[in-house]
Amino acid sequence: MAWNYVVTAHRSTAVSMGLTGYFTHSKQDSNCTLPDLVVVKGRSLSFYQLVSNGLKLYLDVPVFAKFICLESYHLSTTGKDVLCFLTSWNLIRIVELNDDKLITRAHGCIDVMGGQPTMHAAIMRIDQEHGIIGVMAFTGYLHKISLNAPLAQKKKNDTANSTSSSLDNNYIKISELTVVDFVFLKGYSCATIAVLTQAVEGRQIVTYELNESLSQGPIPSTLTSDSEAHLLIPLTDSIQGLLVVGPTFVNYHNSTSAAVKNTIPKLREAFSCYVEIDSCRFILGDDRGQIYMLLLNYDNSSRIVKGMHIECLGVTCIPSFLGYLREALYVGSKLGDPQLIKFTEFSTSMVVSMETEIANNPVVKSERYFEVLESLPNLGPIVDMQVVDLEKHGQGQLITCSGYRTDGSLRIVRNGIGIESKATIDLPGIVSVWTLSLHKSVLDGTTQLEHDTIVYTSVYNTCFFRLVGFDMEEFEETEMGDLECNSQSLLISNVIHGQIIQVTSTSVRLLKAPNLSLLSQWQPPSGLQIDKVAGNTSQLLISVKTHLIYIVISDGNLQSSAERELHHEISCLDISPIQPFGEANVCAICLWPIATINILSLPNLSDISVTQISKHKNPGSVQLCWDMEGIQYLLCTMDNDGSLLYYQIDPSCGALFGEKNIVLGKDPVRLIQFFSHGKSNIFACSDKPTIIYSNNRKLTFSDVDQPKVICMASLNNECYPEHLILVHYNQLEIGKIDKIQKLHIRKIPLMETPYRIAHQEATKTLGVITCRYGLFDMETSTVTDTTRSASVRAPMRHKLTPEERVGDKSMANMLEHQDEVEIHSLLILDQQNFDVLISYELNQQESAVSIISYIIKNVAYYIVGTAIVLPFQEEPSNGRLLAFQMNNGRLELLYKIDVPGAVYSLRVFNDLILCSINATIALYTIDLDNGFKQVGVHNGSVLSLMLKTKGDFVIVGDLMKSITLLNYQRDRPDAFVEIAQDFDCKWMLSLEFIDDDSFLGCENFCNLFTLIKNPDVSSEAEQSRLVQFGQFYLGESVNVFTHGSLVMDTAENRPDFIQGKSIIFGGVSGSVGLVIPISEEAYNILIAAQTKFLESEFTKSVGNIEHFDWRTYRNLHVKKPPQNFIDGDVVEVLLEFPRSDMTNLISDIEIKDQKGGIRVVGSEEVFRIIEELARLH
Repeated sequence: MAWNYVVTAHRSTAVSMGLTGYFTHSKQDSNCTLPDLVVVKGRSLSFYQLVSNGLKLYLDVPVFAKFICLESYHLSTTGKDVLCFLTSWNLIRIVELNDDKLITRAHGCIDVMGGQPTMHAAIMRIDQEHGIIGVMAFTGYLHKISLNAPLAQKKKNDTANSTSSSLDNNYIKISELTVVDFVFLKGYSCATIAVLTQAVEGRQIVTYELNESLSQGPIPSTLTSDSEAHLLIPLTDSIQGLLVVGPTFVNYHNSTSAAVKNTIPKLREAFSCYVEIDSCRFILGDDRGQIYMLLLNYDNSSRIVKGMHIECLGVTCIPSFLGYLREALYVGSKLGDPQLIKFTEFSTSMVVSMETEIANNPVVKSERYFEVLESLPNLGPIVDMQVVDLEKHGQGQLITCSGYRTDGSLRIVRNGIGIESKATIDLPGIVSVWTLSLHKSVLDGTTQLEHDTIVYTSVYNTCFFRLVGFDMEEFEETEMGDLECNSQSLLISNVIHGQIIQVTSTSVRLLKAPNLSLLSQWQPPSGLQIDKVAGNTSQLLISVKTHLIYIVISDGNLQSSAERELHHEISCLDISPIQPFGEANVCAICLWPIATINILSLPNLSDISVTQISKHKNPGSVQLCWDMEGIQYLLCTMDNDGSLLYYQIDPSCGALFGEKNIVLGKDPVRLIQFFSHGKSNIFACSDKPTIIYSNNRKLTFSDVDQPKVICMASLNNECYPEHLILVHYNQLEIGKIDKIQKLHIRKIPLMETPYRIAHQEATKTLGVITCRYGLFDMETSTVTDTTRSASVRAPMRHKLTPEERVGDKSMANMLEHQDEVEIHSLLILDQQNFDVLISYELNQQESAVSIISYIIKNVAYYIVGTAIVLPFQEEPSNGRLLAFQMNNGRLELLYKIDVPGAVYSLRVFNDLILCSINATIALYTIDLDNGFKQVGVHNGSVLSLMLKTKGDFVIVGDLMKSITLLNYQRDRPDAFVEIAQDFDCKWMLSLEFIDDDSFLGCENFCNLFTLIKNPDVSSEAEQSRLVQFGQFYLGESVNVFTHGSLVMDTAENRPDFIQGKSIIFGGVSGSVGLVIPISEEAYNILIAAQTKFLESEFTKSVGNIEHFDWRTYRNLHVKKPPQNFIDGDVVEVLLEFPRSDMTNLISDIEIKDQKGGIRVVGSEEVFRIIEELARLH
């Protein structure tokens, strides 16, 4: 069956809408005069304040809602602004930010019995002057909501669940059925609206006065001169009228004079948003990312606009929202990284000079007038993604196709622990580092040392830095005392009795702190050198060739306590004690080439246990871990392959058991123990640095978001509490470790839209199909690139000739009226550094829509499916399959075949190529002599948009017919048998196998659902039906599901209640989430815990929106309660509260056991399940 846990691993980052206003403080507050910024990201309201170095997140509030509209209005009683939002299910709420909580002041629902939702998105506007909210959410209706009724009064102990006032639900019928935009006009005694509507003759502007019924408004109905008008801008009280904006024009209309028109010589890109600076200045942003300043010249006496001037300020991200913050402009984006920009040359004098030019030069081209202060990462929209384990060490990284047009990019997402860099210094030749406490060097076993010195060594010398506050000062020669500075040190550390130990290849030196005078010295026999050393605060273990020496440190003395000849090279050793600052009673060594791990007793160095490892292994570093949540481990790395073996230790006899193996990198790995937040951790220094720690009594391996680390040391003092020092190649870095692991994101800019991605392991490359835009020249029939996108910059570029691009004359005629055309390409990228190696341009009007990597007879191909897109066709009737091969660094098109439609999806299936081509499922193979050959076909879809495969089974996602399950049978002429189908109408966006009998899908109303086979019925008709087993409203469109994990998720570490591999999904708003199959028992436990938590005082629902209603499955025809899905975003909040509070809340959960009886589940078991699931992201 299909019980699932759904959780967000990376929250939405795309900004869909926003506002500026005084939400956190009064407008009259003299301490803070700048407005706040609030933006919508997915289902969160994020409040920001402008500070000296950028934007500071003030509060981030998740809401049980999908936002459709967001407005605000000012409360004169408090001097603050309140928010009004409309949700996807037509709920309207008014909320106020009070004491860092969103308090619900009023609530209501926009509804019309039998009403039809508008074709365009719902529109909400607020008339502050007349106290009216206007909403157009249903065709032919305007909802008019009064704000004059008193809001719920603010009380001292208000919570998010406080009682709120009810908003009325009055509506007026209007004759305009297709409303493009509407606004409230300002400066009129009666509430007045202007409506931009699509009429039969074209787009039309009409105005109405809102009395008891609608009456003709002050501006006569006007047909606009351009059918592409899409935006209305109401002017302030000081200027009568409004602006009508289209892609290439801005027109002014009022009640008394003729319209003033201004043409903008630009490409036909719609203006997506605007912000008012003052009564005569506006900033507009278009769909290409260009922002413009619009300046109005008006007559003060008549309050009528006489002229307009528009200035291009430059190019930013493609804006969805503009927020003016006086000293900066926030550019929110759904399609790229939002930016905070500051105007550099735009000043009052510039405005004056612009005013003088209005009559003669209404449009001026300019350079960029701003600088980018801050860019905020956004993964959205995620169109496609792949999980790849490029390093082959068990942890995948997610590569997403994100962004649009010039904001297009690949994003590399990997889970790991971040290091916040605080300082770096270049130190050529550095190989090791340690920290010392010279002035507070007493080890009492209860407190951590406060470090005041950093020591580093190179092959030739050892150097010391004194820490003075945040600065480092190098020791003078006179301060070195009896230290050996002209040799490489193998170990330097604080030891007992306020002493310092230094080990070089020629001696062991015991020195007194802080003057560093020599107290005692031990040297190996003449002619021999110390090879390896390990130590703690009172003991040393030294190897000299095959000889092992045990040295005891006392007050002012070094004593060789035991020696042993082992007859084999000692490759690594460790003498970590069971208790920090204590004495060890055992040690560990590794011998080579016999490849053994020996546990020895102390002080006599006799064998306790000997463990044989593979003789092909070369041990490089060994570490005893005595307290990893009560479990004892031994870790041992292998120099020849970067792998790590780890065992549990039986403390009673020293035997090693339960060997497990994991690959950490390619280079030799060095293990160093450190303590963070009171817990023992192991830092694995390598080309892929990793932190190893225990979570739920299991070893967890988390990548560190750092380049290659050679060595590390702990640093702890007043200025650098619980920091780490990392040694990179020729560089030392001080940083602070994150408390928790999180997703780290790297951006690979493409400056064109990536649509699909495939990984080809054989050639160590990535194939990405992209789309960019170029300008078509009708005279020369050529296309000119407008940006230096990745396909243009590629060092090897297959570029079509003008004849290849345009084709015959009939195609040129189709392009005559287009000023911009799409150009699709296949990009080949290096998988290690993500450099673009090759760009291959497709034919004009040929769109690349799918790609896979395919291997046949040990030859690797990139298979690309295309569609020939013609303006007069609703769906493409032609397309191609293309087979590319990487050969000696070049990309060759070896085979191609025409197909009757668009190749929407491609899959490798039983060594064949599975395609969805319009309504057909087809199977192809490649004959090395003759190219593509069709070997099977299946018909029966409306439009097959997506395919997924598992074994001999295929699920097909249809445009309208939901999911169909097919079985491949080689002996049949048509190759496929239809096993079962979901007969409900669902418009599919994405799908995936959960297992052989259950399937996951997302449809266009943002619902997740699971389907299962129906084997427990006897009739053939019922067996052919896929049954909907679970449903859950996600609130976001999902373009892609893929199996994978963002953590090192090995089968042996996976608890029994997790029933399969995680499924990762990517949302259009930039969110990344997981769907994790769980057992029925785990589901019953978690749903009980979820219910208890949601019913408790700890849950604060913004807007009084119930979680049950938020997650209810809805589309135009069906409404079903959420079922068989756990909301991980809610359940994991339990871990954020004090454990004692949550223990009382979820204790004694009762569930049915397998025998039908009642089992009582304790809180610890509930926490263990939640923590295991949280670990997966």
